[in-house]
Amino acid sequence: ILSAEEKARVRADVFHHLAGIALAPTIKALTDRGVSQMLLDAPGAVFFVDLVEQTGANPGYLRVALRLLASSGWLANLFGGPDVPVRAGRGASLAVSERAQASARQQGP
Repeated sequence: ILSAEEKARVRADVFHHLAGIALAPTIKALTDRGVSQMLLDAPGAVFFVDLVEQTGANPGYLRVALRLLASSGWLANLFGGPDVPVRAGRGASLAVSERAQASARQQGP
């Protein structure tokens, strides 16, 4: 029988694997639409509405994808902070986190 601490560690491992399963196709879809490159190339924050307009993405699906990336630490300053719900609109902006930028630099073009 597992202790409470061991159970928590097992749950954390399982949840990390589940997050990876959700992240992989999301990142692929965003990359195929050019969203990833737009975020990486931007000198600062990018407006949500501009991402929608430039990629033709469905705003609802894009919002969910970006929330997934934010909750995983790949996006920072998402619409006013990580705890603020994602909203569409001219004032809603986001930026790639330092973690994601470092990963992109390591992987190269």
